[in-house]
Amino acid sequence: RFPFNNFTCYLTLFPKCFLSFNYSTCALLVSSQYLALEEIYLLFRATFPNNSTC
Repeated sequence: RFPFNNFTCYLTLFPKCFLSFNYSTCALLVSSQYLALEEIYLLFRATFPNNSTC
């Protein structure tokens, strides 16, 4: 184990690494949610054809 104050120092030395990691993780999460929504849309579209009447 290393001292806690060294860990704080490492975090402050590399803020860009952690910042880019957070942005890429968020973008990945949003894109996976979009793909999941698209999959649900395609499933509903296949289940209910366009020429059906309600």
